[in-house]
Amino acid sequence: MHVRALPAVAVSLVALASGAHAACSPSLGAGISIIGANGFVTPGGRGHGSPAPFWDIIQLIGLPASAYVFRDIDDTSVALTRNADNTVTMGATADTLIPLSQQFQIDCETCPAEASTAAPGTVIATNCNIKPQADTSLCLQVDRAPSDNLFVGTCGVVPGAQRFTFST
Repeated sequence: MHVRALPAVAVSLVALASGAHAACSPSLGAGISIIGANGFVTPGGRGHGSPAPFWDIIQLIGLPASAYVFRDIDDTSVALTRNADNTVTMGATADTLIPLSQQFQIDCETCPAEASTAAPGTVIATNCNIKPQADTSLCLQVDRAPSDNLFVGTCGVVPGAQRFTFST
């Protein structure tokens, strides 16, 4: 019995030593708002906007990890796209064969509510990093005002600009 408990203790100590924290992946869907360092993030790739739900975020289930696709709620034929120069803009997409450049991982510190049952304006995930599926060492971030462009950069370099909150 003591032998079985030892691996759990060792894993816990490794997590503490590495600074790891519990993480969750939110349950999203249509009608989602994303709040970044400079305000609400809109499909135009800007860091400012209104609190209106601009996003239809679909989850692709697979291995090794699930991926999310951030589509414009008013035009689901376009999705958030990581470009070769690490800028992030909206690009044409399809319901099948979604390119890797449009697939992202979402890692959050808390996921207090399910989008499907939450009232409008409810926070459903906080302190989230959005990472390109193709390179999870990079994080989506909002550039400084006045441009507020979206791009990906090395995770942890500018943590405040790389953290997002999701709400309904």
